[in-house]
Amino acid sequence: MRLVDRGRRRTAEREDLRRGDVHAGELGQISLGAIERRDDDAIEVGIPELVASPGAFEGRAVRLRGVAFLLPRDRGLELADGATRLRVVPQPEIAALVRAGAREWSGQEVEVAGVLRRVPGAADGPTHEVTFWEYLGPERAATAADDARDVALRDLVERPSELAGQTVRVVGKFRGRNLFHDLPEPGPGSAWVLKSGRHSAWIVGHGPSGRGFRLDSHLVRDTTRWLAVVGRVESRDGVSVLRATEVALSAPAAFVWNGPRLRTDPRPDVVFTLPLADEDMEASGARLLVQFSAYMDEESFEGRVLLRYGGEGPGRDLRRVRWTYDDVRRVLILDPGEPLRAGAVVELVLLPGILDVHAAPLEPPPGAGPGDPARVLRWRVSPGHFAELDPGRG
Repeated sequence: MRLVDRGRRRTAEREDLRRGDVHAGELGQISLGAIERRDDDAIEVGIPELVASPGAFEGRAVRLRGVAFLLPRDRGLELADGATRLRVVPQPEIAALVRAGAREWSGQEVEVAGVLRRVPGAADGPTHEVTFWEYLGPERAATAADDARDVALRDLVERPSELAGQTVRVVGKFRGRNLFHDLPEPGPGSAWVLKSGRHSAWIVGHGPSGRGFRLDSHLVRDTTRWLAVVGRVESRDGVSVLRATEVALSAPAAFVWNGPRLRTDPRPDVVFTLPLADEDMEASGARLLVQFSAYMDEESFEGRVLLRYGGEGPGRDLRRVRWTYDDVRRVLILDPGEPLRAGAVVELVLLPGILDVHAAPLEPPPGAGPGDPARVLRWRVSPGHFAELDPGRG
């Protein structure tokens, strides 16, 4: 049932974008089904190793831990492992969230996952930094019983025997009745799941409710909330659980950006379009959205973006086309500037010379010849409201 609901939501989101009801600046809020992204497995690596051999990890997804130190003027953070430090900066989509929480991180251990990138232009040559899309900050506590010990959910999962019988307080994200299969089934009856980072635990004895709120263990939409849970560590049928006595709302201790992430390849690419490749576009009021895997150099689009009709002969170019680039969502937005011919094929031609912010070019596909476009994207214009059952397309 959840898959059906999720599919309907994705379809609705695409329709909103096609009609223009969602601004491209909100593109990062669209669900995973509406925007494709790369799910790289981050390599766990120490900061000293990264700093000593950055070339071995450049452009790859990495996961690292260190003590956080805030840099001035919102320049991000440095994570330290002993005397070795490395700058880490959030993706733009989560920058505001990180700024809000990072004030409490200074001097404490933080874990991030992101891509290691070369930063040109430093006085002493290129340096490296990690642009991260996921973080696990210090555990946050809520007001609770004085005898409750604050522990990380990771400790509850990895050292249950040491905590058995103790009253502890943990903070994590509500995951409902194991709606995302974080833990093996079957779980304890009426239990629900709390998760922080990569660790999850069953909560029993108390529903996901407290002063001023009540969550539903069967609703996906409730799984955006963070909770602080106080309870006693127990073992039930060989499984460690937390028998809760108090549940309260909490600020996030961790966050994973579920939108498009920075590409870990060294070259930019087109990763998503609206309309999709197999969908028609409207003849009137249509907009084309093209999302890239990397942050692009806006000036490099000048003179290299063409919109035209497919086929041969004169009159192919759409000369009133206007484009803008959303540098937060990495989206090129095109307005044809005129109604399109019903049933025609429209081509978006991206010419060689388009670059990302690190001067890496958008390269033609394998097998392309000299002078060929970097990309040619095609859509069919809808034949009209009453021609949806076109026998020629079946």
